[in-house]
Amino acid sequence: MSNEQVIRHEHYNFREQELKVTLKRGTRGDYGWEISYNGTDIEEVLQKIKEADEKLREAFLGEVTKQ
Repeated sequence: MSNEQVIRHEHYNFREQELKVTLKRGTRGDYGWEISYNGTDIEEVLQKIKEADEKLREAFLGEVTKQ
């Protein structure tokens, strides 16, 4: 019989919602971005991404968003 002891290490990461934006500038000076948001409520996720996209479009493309 073997008397092996198994030790389990479990790591949990409970981060709050996080918005991440990666802004890219092309060789012609044009802008693009990737937006991600962690969350469990799909409506909240969509709203946060939409808000971020609108602000980025306004800041970098000069687009005015209708509110």
